Amino acid sequence: MSPLFKSKDKSSRELSSFIVKTFGVKPKNIRLYSDAVRHKSIARDTDKEDNERLEFLGDAVLDMIVAEQLYELYPHKTEGELTQLKARIVNRKTLGTVGIEMGLERVVKFIDGKYVNKNTICGNAFEAVIGAIYVDRGFERAKSVTRKILTQYLNYDKIVQNDPDYKSQILVWSQKNKQPIHFEEILVEDLGHEKMYHFEIKCDGKTIGKGKGKSKKSAEQEASKNALKHSRSSAE
Repeated sequence: MSPLFKSKDKSSRELSSFIVKTFGVKPKNIRLYSDAVRHKSIARDTDKEDNERLEFLGDAVLDMIVAEQLYELYPHKTEGELTQLKARIVNRKTLGTVGIEMGLERVVKFIDGKYVNKNTICGNAFEAVIGAIYVDRGFERAKSVTRKILTQYLNYDKIVQNDPDYKSQILVWSQKNKQPIHFEEILVEDLGHEKMYHFEIKCDGKTIGKGKGKSKKSAEQEASKNALKHSRSSAE
């Protein structure tokens, strides 16, 4: 039997097969990938780790890979334009769409329910799997896999023409006007089945935008939208 399939249980063998077919990677440590597809809704009832740590790592790896790719693809774009484009690619909605199209929903372990956002879960799992590949096979392997997948499922030129990303816009404004800003999480409401995040954007010690959402990124987006309104009204 191939070393790839020395896993003791059927679910591990099936997951190994999925990773090989979908990501083009032969897992060395299947436990990493099992963790990557285990949502916190199911992990909390077991003694096993959920995918949030790998998601954190995968987010950073993706950020670096996409930044490098955009730098190469768009040599004439400014720093602000590259920042805006990267933000439209490395976000939960876009990555969730990629994850769903890849079929991650079939292998992610989570408790389904009224408040479950499968796009978010698949986006998180996609980041976590990239994190697992990075730990298991190294940065260069993670880079080649990520580039191939994103090129296959995303049209970068089309993304740049889509609806604006408010967070990237406020970052561009900050750079252009030399006005440092920072995002601050001020409250996390526990609503039982979900959480509500509250964020503020501060500039020179003053709050210029507030926002809330069911994810940190959506709260940051709303805060960024309001900060943009504030910056435009202040300039008038």
